[in-house]
Amino acid sequence: MRHRAAGESYNQIIRSVEEEFHVKLSKSHVSNWLRGDHLPDGSVRKFVPSPTAELGYVIGVLLGDGSMSICGDHNYRLKLRVTDRDFAQVFAGAIATVLKRSVPPVRYHAKTNAWHVDASSLLLQHFLTTPVAELGTIIEQGEECICGFLRGFFDSEGNIFERNLTASNGDLALLNLVCKCMRILRIEFTGPHFVRKGGRKVMIRG
Repeated sequence: MRHRAAGESYNQIIRSVEEEFHVKLSKSHVSNWLRGDHLPDGSVRKFVPSPTAELGYVIGVLLGDGSMSICGDHNYRLKLRVTDRDFAQVFAGAIATVLKRSVPPVRYHAKTNAWHVDASSLLLQHFLTTPVAELGTIIEQGEECICGFLRGFFDSEGNIFERNLTASNGDLALLNLVCKCMRILRIEFTGPHFVRKGGRKVMIRG
């Protein structure tokens, strides 16, 4: 659109794109994009990182129990495997809200004795692979997002013993972000500190 606004012809746009991206387009590609009949990103599901409770929850879960992988050229998978069905259903609902799509199915797999949730999003996966400090700048923009993030993290990594809630994770930057978010909400806690198994632990009291 920028090239067209500058007065370039279809052939000039094709040459400009080829020089910058090393991909040769056809005139039909350029024509369809300029008319708005198609978009350059094709079927990629749109995602904008707005600081909502649901996005915070998805970040907390996928930095905890969740996982991500790339299958083939176009399947950027976001996965959760847990024994708690309610946890899986809440995550599936949050993913649906964040990606503005239908709720992905929550399926039980006897082989893993776990409930599985699978979704796919190139843009969300790329966003989640940015450094924790950058994710923190989004999370910290609103209290709802902070609460969602802490809920997702402790749903993934939390354990309750007597009156204490604890969580362990090997990523110190992630734990520091968790601590920062709890300070913002004025939640009392101790940590993070090293534990024998090699992880790190953060604790909320009472």
